[in-house]
Amino acid sequence: MFGKLRFQMIADTLKTGTSYVATLRIFSRARRVSQRENNLVVYLTDDRNRRYDALPDKSAVPFNVQLGPEESMETTRTFEAPGDAKHVGAVIAHEGGFPIAWFIVGEEAWFRKPTVVQYDP
Repeated sequence: MFGKLRFQMIADTLKTGTSYVATLRIFSRARRVSQRENNLVVYLTDDRNRRYDALPDKSAVPFNVQLGPEESMETTRTFEAPGDAKHVGAVIAHEGGFPIAWFIVGEEAWFRKPTVVQYDP
């Protein structure tokens, strides 16, 4: 389960764009079993609905790491957005895999837009 998100802006240059580092804490609320979060993605978006995926980083802890009962872990993702990107925010969503939310009454997974966590400098 996703827990906490922190943003840090690395550089702000109109020529090269802006780099963002998102620090994410993922935790397990389970009390007896180990579990993992499959098909979780985090990306940035702006006011024009452009998507900016994380830069490749082999040293980043994957989102689907198995966590023991009440265990947590922290990982980071780095993103680059062009200088003209305004109102940048992070989207945390599940992509791929079986869409179990379709069977949960009230989830409206087919029509609901993902939640955007706005970057607030």
